Amino acid sequence: MKITFLIGNGFDLNLGLKTTYKDFYKNYLMTLDSEVINNNVLYKHIDKNIEDWVDFETRLGLFTFPPNSSDTDRVNLLKRAKSLSDDNDFIENELNNNKNFSSDVFLSALTDFRKSFKKYLIQESKRLNNLDNLLGEVLYKGLTSFADDYNDNEKISLYSYMNNQTNISNGARTLSINYSFLTFNYTEFLEVGKNYIDSSKVSQQLIKNFNEETDTNLNILTSIGQVYHIHSKLNGGMFLGVDNDSQLNSKVFSTKELSTLIKPLSNQIHNNNITDRVDKEITSSNIVVIYGTALGVTDLTWWKKIITFLKQRHAPIVLIHKFDLEIDTEEDDFFALEELKEDVKEHLLSFDDTLTVEETIELKKQIFVNLNSKSIFDSTVLSRYLVEENKNHLVASQV
Repeated sequence: MKITFLIGNGFDLNLGLKTTYKDFYKNYLMTLDSEVINNNVLYKHIDKNIEDWVDFETRLGLFTFPPNSSDTDRVNLLKRAKSLSDDNDFIENELNNNKNFSSDVFLSALTDFRKSFKKYLIQESKRLNNLDNLLGEVLYKGLTSFADDYNDNEKISLYSYMNNQTNISNGARTLSINYSFLTFNYTEFLEVGKNYIDSSKVSQQLIKNFNEETDTNLNILTSIGQVYHIHSKLNGGMFLGVDNDSQLNSKVFSTKELSTLIKPLSNQIHNNNITDRVDKEITSSNIVVIYGTALGVTDLTWWKKIITFLKQRHAPIVLIHKFDLEIDTEEDDFFALEELKEDVKEHLLSFDDTLTVEETIELKKQIFVNLNSKSIFDSTVLSRYLVEENKNHLVASQV
């Protein structure tokens, strides 16, 4: 049996790092003087309204279209961009400032942005230097607790599915689990943590979890596979951009330029076509656990692959862990929370507009959504250490 984790920036945020684009704007770009900002067309527009550029890659694509353009691709991108859809009038007005678009100026600005963002992420990552064993503990929590916060009915379905993957080994029922990791992140904390995990301890904890939930006596063996960086790494291409040529004004760029702006093309040319290898990892999985990603339109390729994965005959399962600070799972209305879960399922499946109503209903049964899990990748031990370190640094600075 194979369980694959699809990891987004929420993983690094959970580690206590400030790695969102908004963090970058506030902690790096805002330290630049006005001349530097005004000489970079992207910095200049971000500086006008940081909130409007939180979804950087979608905004990047929109930025390439002419002001007030009724281009079908631009209109569709506006509709699909969740973070922008509520304020289309403001978007139209704000983009009027971009009347003299130049692909050369734009690409130069993006190159500078990428270099600065890389520098920022490298510096931010240093906060976790020499904490490799603690990263291992966080990862261990993810591998053993990915199902802990689901409700009883969802657990019954999940454990029943896992139970069906068992075989008889030396007279005992055995479940062999191979983990793999697909990440949108440029950082390599998954690799670091993986090196500090004892798979036998993972097996022991899973046996305890499974047998307590199902009242059975099952042996579980685990192995931990590779980490695949879908968008390359900090020391690699660090690909950022859109998903396909409908998400930007492709007419103003050359084929070579598009290969630096469209992430799947960047992968094909500069990342040993990792798309095919990652596709095989997904297809060969039984369960995919999605954590720390907003299911954004600029990664459309991967959401379509997840939907294709769900359509397979063995009816695999997708577990989605959604985090939202505005959601209070203890205080909010039960039915409102259930509706939010349905919205997440529908949002994912909406990326395949060929699905019938009946297919959508059936595929929803294979998707389990958890809101604000407190168990998966629990980083309490790491947070406590970082808090103590900050206190020590504060005391030292006052001496």
